[in-house]
Amino acid sequence: MTRGVTSRVFYRSILLSLAMLSLLITAGCRTTAIGAPNTIEMPAGLTANDADVAVIALLTAPPASAPEYDAHSDTQTFVLANPIGAMLWDRYRHRSRQPVKHWFVESYAPGRTIVGFRNASQYMNVSIESTQLLVSLRIGSSKNLQQTDTQIHKHAKVWLDRLEVDIRDALGTAALVKANLAHGK
Repeated sequence: MTRGVTSRVFYRSILLSLAMLSLLITAGCRTTAIGAPNTIEMPAGLTANDADVAVIALLTAPPASAPEYDAHSDTQTFVLANPIGAMLWDRYRHRSRQPVKHWFVESYAPGRTIVGFRNASQYMNVSIESTQLLVSLRIGSSKNLQQTDTQIHKHAKVWLDRLEVDIRDALGTAALVKANLAHGK
């Protein structure tokens, strides 16, 4: 009789240990689902090109405290040739907070900007695609972020979500600037 009770206690303790181990593994999980691309509805009056200019101005405008340099001369020419870009460039140069300091433009083609993010040894790139209806942000590749086909380190999603908010701000500002320019203000 005691042998049966002892074996049941033993099996229960094993099951409890396995349950606790799986709970610890799950609780310590540092990855999250990549999921569908983040999307932003295009503000009224903006074109895909306006969105491209707003994103590039957001990511490339150096802070006003930075010495003048022409490291981004092609970028500056692209952004400053557009009245919306010129106003955004000035706004982002004089902001007190540089929210996108880890982000940089890797490549550009009309309607598609590839941006990179680096934080110490971690890196990821994101495709930002602009159409007349929306802007979408999709994680591409990464290094040191435990990426699989469906999962990535949870910090990567946080960084992507912050970039989305900054792009929403840039698009809203671009829409206001364009509306004011259209009304001669």
